[in-house]
Amino acid sequence: MSFEREIESFLNPLKQSFGYKYTVIDGVGAYFESVLKINEISTYCVTLLIKKGQLKVLGEDISVIKYAGGDLALSGKILKVECCQ
Repeated sequence: MSFEREIESFLNPLKQSFGYKYTVIDGVGAYFESVLKINEISTYCVTLLIKKGQLKVLGEDISVIKYAGGDLALSGKILKVECCQ
């Protein structure tokens, strides 16, 4: 395993969920790519429209830091990301 791969696995790297990338940073927030629309938002749940369905982000004290050009940054404690069809 290369040094770069070891670092990626340690730091919770970009994950693939039905072809879309996201990163969750424990206790800090999350970053999502290729978001078409924010369908629902509250302090505990954010539902995102992506090309192949929806992603539901569950957590505590969630808020949008930035949303531009299909990229979305959330702050808060992210507990779960699930795909909804």
